[in-house]
Amino acid sequence: MDNFSVRSERNFHNLAAKPKRMHLLDEPNGYASAMVKNSLSHQMRFTVQKLEEVLMFTKKWSE
Repeated sequence: MDNFSVRSERNFHNLAAKPKRMHLLDEPNGYASAMVKNSLSHQMRFTVQKLEEVLMFTKKWSE
C-alpha cells in the first residue's frame, strides 16, 4: 500500500475529519470572549439583536 492509501484508511477508521469552522458575525477579541462567542447560541442571539436594530432604524427612518 502506498502512503496515501494507508493515511486514508487510518483517517477513515479514526474519523479524523475536521468539522468546518462557523463564520463568526460577532468576532471575539480575546480568549475568554472566544469561549463564549464561538457558540452557536451566542451567534444566533447576536444576529437577532443586529436584525432588530436594523429593523427599528428602518422603521424610524420611514416614518
